[in-house]
Amino acid sequence: MKKIMVLMRFAKGFGWALTVAMMLLSLGLITESAQARPLDLTLQPSPDMFSDAIEVNYDAASQMFTARGFAEHIKNGTDTPTQVINGQFEITAAISNSGDILSGTLTITGEVPSLGIGQGQLLVGNISALGYGEAGGAVEFQFDTSDGAMFTQFGPAIKVILGQSGFTGNFAQNFNNGAIGVAGIGW
Repeated sequence: MKKIMVLMRFAKGFGWALTVAMMLLSLGLITESAQARPLDLTLQPSPDMFSDAIEVNYDAASQMFTARGFAEHIKNGTDTPTQVINGQFEITAAISNSGDILSGTLTITGEVPSLGIGQGQLLVGNISALGYGEAGGAVEFQFDTSDGAMFTQFGPAIKVILGQSGFTGNFAQNFNNGAIGVAGIGW
């Protein structure tokens, strides 16, 4: 209470709005916004999977992030990409309004006949890190690999760089991209 009285006396000459803002700040009801924190991921040339037509949505009220699109092709030790048949790409994550990960998964399904892989899960992982920069920039994810036919090719960690995500610079407001996102998936 003593803190509030001092703040009120100090702010008296600066008007009502400043007084209220300072009181809320001192009580911890106003906090600094989350700072941009990119992971600065780089993908190795192989294996490298490409996904596109990714529809991204973030709902600030529910704190739910989704990115769904098509897994198109993979480079697996050759210069020529190998097509993924019926490939699907999906990230679902709970991300707080301050930009902290709460939970999330990556699931990539499809068939890669040239590698002898039938229809099913190609990669599955649990989110371990999230990075982002300024508005309009890429959103980066790292997942601990948990399953999938390509588990051994990608190793224990899957990196995803999601471009054209519609990211607005923070997770305090809704954003979406109109299904124009692209993603590089690698290790």
